[in-house]
Amino acid sequence: MKKSAILLALVLLSLKLTAQSDSLYSRAYDTYRLYSTEAKSLLRPRADSLLVQYLRTASEMETDYLPARIMNLATGAFADRAVQFDTAQIAPKIKSQPLFQAFKNAYTLKAEDFKNPLNLHKRLTTDSLVAEREGGDLKAEYFAQITEALYNQRQYSLAETYGNRALQLITEENRYEPVQLHRMLGGIYYQMGNRKKAIGHFKQCYDLALDEDVQDSNVISSIAWNMGALSYSNSRYEEALPYLIESAKHYEIANGNTPYLISRYALLADCYYYTSQFKKAQIAGLKAKSLAEDVIKTDDVYLSGLVASSLSRIYATQGKFDEARALLKPALQNTLKAYGEASSLSAAFTGDLAQLEASAGNLDTAEVYFKKALDMARGTDRIYTNTAALTELIGFYSGSDQISKAGPYIDEEKSLLVENKDTTSVIFYANRFYKIRALMANGDYDEAGQLLQERAKGLSKLSGVESSHIENLMLSLSLMQKQYEATKEKTYLEEAMSQLDTYIEKLVRQKSSLTYDASKIFYGDQVSDQIPVALDLIYENLKEHPTSENYTRALRFMEINKGSALLDGLKASTLAKTYGVDERLLVQQDTIKSAIEAINEELNAAVVADTRAALIDQQLALQRQEEALNAQLKENYPQYYQASTLSLSETSAYYQKNLLESGEVVLDYFLADDTVYLLQLSKDQVSLQKMTGAEGLKSRVERLYVSLKERAWYKEDIDAISAMLLPQLPAAFTRLTIITDDVLSSIPFEILKSNGKMLIESGPVRYAGSLQLLDEQVKLKTKKGTRWLGFAPEYANASLQANFEEVNRIAEKMQGRAVTGNAATKTHFKEQQGDYSILHLATHGRLDEINPMNNSLLFADTEPGADAELSVLEIYGLELNAGLAVLSACNTGSGKYEKGDGVMSLSRAFNYAGVSSTLVSLWQVPDRETAQIMTAFYDYLKEGKAKDIALQLAKQDYLKSTTDEALKHPYYWAGFVISGDVSSVTSTSYVWFGLGLLLLIVISFFIFIKIRNRGMK
Repeated sequence: MKKSAILLALVLLSLKLTAQSDSLYSRAYDTYRLYSTEAKSLLRPRADSLLVQYLRTASEMETDYLPARIMNLATGAFADRAVQFDTAQIAPKIKSQPLFQAFKNAYTLKAEDFKNPLNLHKRLTTDSLVAEREGGDLKAEYFAQITEALYNQRQYSLAETYGNRALQLITEENRYEPVQLHRMLGGIYYQMGNRKKAIGHFKQCYDLALDEDVQDSNVISSIAWNMGALSYSNSRYEEALPYLIESAKHYEIANGNTPYLISRYALLADCYYYTSQFKKAQIAGLKAKSLAEDVIKTDDVYLSGLVASSLSRIYATQGKFDEARALLKPALQNTLKAYGEASSLSAAFTGDLAQLEASAGNLDTAEVYFKKALDMARGTDRIYTNTAALTELIGFYSGSDQISKAGPYIDEEKSLLVENKDTTSVIFYANRFYKIRALMANGDYDEAGQLLQERAKGLSKLSGVESSHIENLMLSLSLMQKQYEATKEKTYLEEAMSQLDTYIEKLVRQKSSLTYDASKIFYGDQVSDQIPVALDLIYENLKEHPTSENYTRALRFMEINKGSALLDGLKASTLAKTYGVDERLLVQQDTIKSAIEAINEELNAAVVADTRAALIDQQLALQRQEEALNAQLKENYPQYYQASTLSLSETSAYYQKNLLESGEVVLDYFLADDTVYLLQLSKDQVSLQKMTGAEGLKSRVERLYVSLKERAWYKEDIDAISAMLLPQLPAAFTRLTIITDDVLSSIPFEILKSNGKMLIESGPVRYAGSLQLLDEQVKLKTKKGTRWLGFAPEYANASLQANFEEVNRIAEKMQGRAVTGNAATKTHFKEQQGDYSILHLATHGRLDEINPMNNSLLFADTEPGADAELSVLEIYGLELNAGLAVLSACNTGSGKYEKGDGVMSLSRAFNYAGVSSTLVSLWQVPDRETAQIMTAFYDYLKEGKAKDIALQLAKQDYLKSTTDEALKHPYYWAGFVISGDVSSVTSTSYVWFGLGLLLLIVISFFIFIKIRNRGMK
């Protein structure tokens, strides 16, 4: 749960804390803080004596303002207990006794003084006149102190007046006072509800602090914390993030490891999470956990709870629900025990538990917890605790298609926000978002449209709310779709078309701004439900306007979540050379990423607390280096940085002209809840088709996959799936390129039927993640030729029966190199792979259905302590130049399907590392059949056949040579599929060179014969 109410309390506390650049005053102030802390009450006598000591030292100085400040602190400290202090001793440099009394009056200001406003006004006026007669810094000092005193008494209007007067009086030489006054005024305006002025003063305060010749990290940290926490509490996470980063960094520099640092890293982890930067969120969360448990070893319920809250939501995103519960449930129990149910913290952690159960799919349990969190919030007197609980319950109902239940809660939250005069914040506009959705669900389209316009107008006045603008576009398109369905008025379609281009551009820009693949995938998952709305509008508009622009729109929406993270990786490696990026920077970037992942593995195995803490600090330092390096690349190579991030796909006409061959057909699928969209392209035609019944299709595909793996009956499912998925295709085609979606990635299309026969009989079939990705793979300058390297490891357990024979036979055929047995190690592969154009790996594979980044290939593990697993993350970090990778063992083409990017298979990792095509298996094909098909495949490759044609012919040869009908089951031959650039492995230039040489020999021969004949005559 967003802990807005709790953060507000922290911000207000932070506003009262001050740090000085002058060392003497800093020590005095630190002592005063020590005095003021209840937990350190036994040290108060020491604090008193230190204040006096510092005061005496300061009195010997020639300046007025320093002893005056220390006097103010001393007065404040002693006055709390009505200590009788010696005026001559405390203020030797203040010549004016009335001014000294004015300072004392400011410090002794009490709540009861405000019961008689007239007397108070007289007193303040008198003291102000006294101060105005003084010169120099003492005049400004008084107004600053009375501002603080009034602020502490919540007299914000008076505090504003005196604070602005103090600001006018500050001299340019005295830099400390503007910093503190801007900070104080920021707090005053925030309390008065003027967020714009509050942020303005905080920003000036921050800039002044950064502009100091000698920066005070304590001051910078504290101000950055105010800025970040205020933005965070208003759900402005992008705005908050840079301040929270600086706050944590400078606080650690100034103060080292203290409990305050735990809260800073916990909040930073939350902010990373809400901006979809999950890897960074985990590092910050683990840092907070390490501080709490291993370094500081605090038993503070609040701080421990913050850590549990932050990490639990990160673990939930990774599918580690049990680990998340193990953190969060004890934290909640401890909080309930310490604070009871009627507390903001208890409500927040209960809301976190509700979110966790919702993520795990336990919707009934989640609803119970959400309602419990709201009951707890209602037991407090905090408005934002209530609105936070309401927002999460409303969001739960909206996200689980129960928006009808949300109505009363939407209205309740709005009433609270209006009562608090909060009608211009992100929180208020989030409430309006859900109200619009509820109105649309009820068919109240006119009211929804009016409210949508009001929301758009309000958001236009805010900065840093790009996600909210995208939400508004999504709502607008959804509303027009419903209005068109209800009325069939074309004006709704026309208006929608005008907004779709802006919408897709914003979606792509937002996704491309994310740093890590996991973040891109998660964001893609979040927007995947919005794509069918756009496709449906385009489909309807195409009926009357079958234009290239409309087909391009359809293509771009279908491609946004297909291999986009993989595409970014390929583009970056290619474009670096184009834009002349310093290779050392890229090597450094890869080194940092590899080091971060290596530390991740060490962390998983670390048991000793000190070791864990050291590893987390190393990871944090590497992350900061990575951020600095990315900033350097962005500044020094802006064209590369811009070009290497995700961008809109090209037009449909571009791919038809530049990518597709004559006779080639592309089938690009998108599966929605109960609808299948198919974009079909060929060299001279394009169409968008829409079919219902996707739910039934999905269940049939899942059943077919099981049937194929288990050699069961399958023909009825093939007939039904073929009828559903395949359009009318030509009787023969030069190539069929399939871009799958969702469960369609699990089956080989070669077994589907068109024109009464299987596709394997009609032409070659290849697969692609997207047209964008395929275009980049074709452009990759990978090694051509048949220089071949094969690996067949030996395993301590569960060895592959025929992998040695397979690799040795193909090595002999290809005149390549076979590495088998104990020699087939991970280290050996990483050292040798760069010299070969074809990589053939007959290894075991390991798939992790929860976290696909843990997928791995297994190399020889017979040596004790051998590091045998080559993980997806490690493959990502390799620089592979091969034009083809063949992963012949296990189900290397399978993996977890992510709505936000596609199948997370092992083959994908090789594509990311620079291999332009991969041949993989969807299930483990038997050894004998594997050897037969692979041998034939390489025979055809050597003849110069394109890769997909070579695979088609190899499969056809198998079917022709097999007389046993049982062995013609697709289980034995259809599991191998090829993707990416399928051009011949033999360089075209070599072919033409050979033909030219042959032609030259023939011509020379005829010339020789002709000359000889003439000579004979």
